Amino acid sequence: MRIADDGHLPPAHAATLAVLCDRLPVDEVNWALTGSTALLLQGVPVGEPHDIDIQTDQHDWAEVEHRLAEFVIRPVRQSHTSRIRSHFGALLVHGVQVEIMGGVQHPDGEGWTSPVDPRDHQVLLDWRGRLVPVLRLTYEAAAYNSLGRRERVRLIRDWIARSH
Repeated sequence: MRIADDGHLPPAHAATLAVLCDRLPVDEVNWALTGSTALLLQGVPVGEPHDIDIQTDQHDWAEVEHRLAEFVIRPVRQSHTSRIRSHFGALLVHGVQVEIMGGVQHPDGEGWTSPVDPRDHQVLLDWRGRLVPVLRLTYEAAAYNSLGRRERVRLIRDWIARSH
């Protein structure tokens, strides 16, 4: 298990991450951080994150919403664009928006991929004595590529190349 790099994690994000880790033990709920906060904790120089994104499987989004019910600002509902579909909702914890994405799917040319199971792409980090599940960098690069986010893909791939 690696130690998380949280040198650039803003205090409100750190307080929010503590709530997420405490309320969503990884042995009870299938979830992982994704997006800029996950990248930052893995050392990728993304700058200051604006929100926190969490990804669950196609079932545990409801458990996340239930365990964090007092923070819900947008109930989880099915959502889609031409590049992604999932269950999607939002929380507000310590002033930080937390976006929930459950059962994420991407177009595959003949329809949609099977819903993503975060545990298939997860790395556990030790963050201040708490277990934080994050999506592995190679998976993040592929996901950003499917969303057409070429700059983010380049940043992640450059980081992987420099750090190995």
